[in-house]
Amino acid sequence: MNYPGTQANALHAKFPDKPILIAGDDDQHPEATQGINPGRSKAEEAAKAVGGGSLLGDCACDRPPPLGSPRRRDRLRELAG
Repeated sequence: MNYPGTQANALHAKFPDKPILIAGDDDQHPEATQGINPGRSKAEEAAKAVGGGSLLGDCACDRPPPLGSPRRRDRLRELAG
């Protein structure tokens, strides 16, 4: 099993003065049908392990994410502080 914080901790150790953002899938279908969202929970867990932030996709599962998504840009600005 690959613990979500493993790679984030390695990155943080190598670049301790840099903010770490973890990108994850927003698994909306399993959340709606099974009550779980593994993409969100693992991204948030890894981000928390290094005091970073998480950034989730904002698209439906059957189409690619928009490259210039205003919501994604706003979230990046929010995380950058």
